[in-house]
Amino acid sequence: MPTRADCAISLICRRHPRSFPLWPCLVCYASAWPVLLLSSRPLSNTAESILFSIALWAVLTLDSAAPTLALFKCFAAGVLAGAGMFCRPTFAFFSCLLPFYVLHVCGFSVFTWKLHLTWTNVRRVVQWAATAAVGVAAACFCFVAGDSYFFAGYGKLFEWPPVLTPLNFARYNANASNLAQHGLHPRYTHALVNLPLMFGPAALAVASAVASWLWSAKSRSAAMTVERLALCACVASGLALLSFVPHQEPRFLAPLAMPLALAAAPAFARAGALRRTSWIALAVAPALYFGLLHQAGIVPAIAHVDAAQNALQQLLPDAHTDVIFFHTYMPPRHLFVAGAATGNPPHVIEMSNHTAAELRERVEASTSAGACIYVVVPATLAEHVEYAFLLGGCSAHVEAEFLHLTNEDPPTDWHTLFALLRLRVYSVLCNRVTPS
Repeated sequence: MPTRADCAISLICRRHPRSFPLWPCLVCYASAWPVLLLSSRPLSNTAESILFSIALWAVLTLDSAAPTLALFKCFAAGVLAGAGMFCRPTFAFFSCLLPFYVLHVCGFSVFTWKLHLTWTNVRRVVQWAATAAVGVAAACFCFVAGDSYFFAGYGKLFEWPPVLTPLNFARYNANASNLAQHGLHPRYTHALVNLPLMFGPAALAVASAVASWLWSAKSRSAAMTVERLALCACVASGLALLSFVPHQEPRFLAPLAMPLALAAAPAFARAGALRRTSWIALAVAPALYFGLLHQAGIVPAIAHVDAAQNALQQLLPDAHTDVIFFHTYMPPRHLFVAGAATGNPPHVIEMSNHTAAELRERVEASTSAGACIYVVVPATLAEHVEYAFLLGGCSAHVEAEFLHLTNEDPPTDWHTLFALLRLRVYSVLCNRVTPS
């Protein structure tokens, strides 16, 4: 994803050097920790960010294109819009104001309130809009056909109704009970918590530039170009519309990395050496925190359990293993490779929002089924978990510990801070019965 975005940034900067100085744009983008850590997982947010960055290139370079190339870019933008909405319908939140920049290129600017009503401009708007609509329709047709074939099979490919993934996405997220399973947040979480957390100094620089543009008529004509204003509009629309949804995760703002980097680059270029160093430090610190400490024990814990299951299956090929992740993030299941060749992979159970009593019931159910049980739990909850096991007549043995910090269950006793920065892997037996 960074390579594609770097190319898009370079092409946009080449077209608009006054608005977007090249090296500051690349530095601002490369120093954003979501680009370093969130560009491979989760997949859907990464794909949405890639599609949005290419769409920005297609739209922001329309004014320099020859007529045939402009039509191609409009068609490409339509295809990207259709693909983006089928990837994540929130793509529309970030891109819904880009057509106003296209109108500006055609002489109908809502940014400068200038209207050049000529037959040439009207014809260009109609041609570009029709071409983009064809691109959207083509992409939607392909994705509807593909989803219908995948979920319903070839026999129902041409039956009505088709599989409309964005509609199903909207229906699911419109139900508050569904969102409650993933966690509900205040409406201001994106604006006051997630945006500064994700993009730090770039978000503050853009907010300051927009405030100055709104406050001062002089800066309105000098500092804020139409291209920067269009990117700020993308940031504002995405942030505002996503804030209406009560489930607000930081990764939902990942597509804003490129528009924020481009819009904040002039402020970075004007900054002195001390401010630039502080800018980079504030961007790198979250990368170290989220890349090396936050939820860091999950992958090593998976490797430990996988090695233990591999050794067990060499002795007992039919042995079944249940791995329970308690109050952790979703574990990547593809890292469990033991048992893949024999068709007996471990059963991964996620209990991110459950109580210790519910964990004990789950362990007892797995014991009744004759499974070998591993429980992966943050050390900050170990006392509650061990007490729940004791009440249920279960014995738990700590097999391994790994460096780990979870923001959901942080350490509260600073005297034992380093002892609590651990993720523990328990092997559990209930009612003194050895699983078969």
